[in-house]
Amino acid sequence: MPYIIKNEATGFALDSNTDMQVYTGNPNGGAFQKWILQDAGNGFYLIQDEGTSFVLDSNADKQVYTGNSNGGAFQHWQLQDAGNGFWVIQDEATGFVLDSNADKQAYTGSPNGGAFQRWQFVGTGF
Repeated sequence: MPYIIKNEATGFALDSNTDMQVYTGNPNGGAFQKWILQDAGNGFYLIQDEGTSFVLDSNADKQVYTGNSNGGAFQHWQLQDAGNGFWVIQDEATGFVLDSNADKQAYTGSPNGGAFQRWQFVGTGF
C-alpha cells in the first residue's frame, strides 16, 4: 500500500521527480508523493517512490535523493516511533534521520527530536 509521508512541522509531503531529486511539497495526491515500504530485513525498509520506482537514498554529506535499488545500507531506513502517529526515519549507513525545512528541502541530519524530523505515514486508500 502506498503512503503519503507528511512532515509534522510543515505538513508538506515527501516528493520526488524523474531527475532523482527529493524535496517536500503541498500534498497533491500524485504518484511522486506516494511511497511504498519494502522490507529490507533486520528492521529496515526500502522506501520506493510509486511514480518513479526509484528508492529513497542518501549519503554521508546529508543529501537525500532517489536512485535504482542497489541493496546498499544508504538505501535502508529504520522507522522509529516518535509518538502521536509520527515516525523518525533513520538511515542505516549514516545514522542520520530524514529532515526537512519550511523551504521544502529534504536532507538528513543528526537526530534532534524536532518536528522537522518527524513524519506521518498516511494511507492513500489503495
